[in-house]
Amino acid sequence: MIDPVAVLGFFTVAVGFFLLATALVPILRVPGQMRSLPEKLVVEGPYQYVRHPIYLSHFLLISGAALACGALKVSLETPIVLGMAAIGGKYEESRRLLPLFGRTFEQYRAKTHFLLPVWGWVVLGFIYSLIAFRVFFLE
Repeated sequence: MIDPVAVLGFFTVAVGFFLLATALVPILRVPGQMRSLPEKLVVEGPYQYVRHPIYLSHFLLISGAALACGALKVSLETPIVLGMAAIGGKYEESRRLLPLFGRTFEQYRAKTHFLLPVWGWVVLGFIYSLIAFRVFFLE
């Protein structure tokens, strides 16, 4: 029988790869983006919804792979990766993007989510609650 947690893991990995691919395309089109001085602020593709889709995709890939392999305890530790991404993202915003783009970046930041919209945090919390329940009470 197929484990539903493994299916969730494979789905999460697929979403992570899709998000990574769609986030890299607009980044690679902007000269200087992969160095420290991009010529324009990228707001297309997934960047119109979240400011750090590459960090989010890394989280989805790691947690999804752990779920797909049955490493449920490892998957419960992956929010640490999301926390590190948040620290890196805040640093990047304050030290790099805000000085470069000023008011344009402030307007962008006001209308987009950092990593996830509210409903995304709710879904993530629900999934992690189910995984924690399975790890601590059913295994």
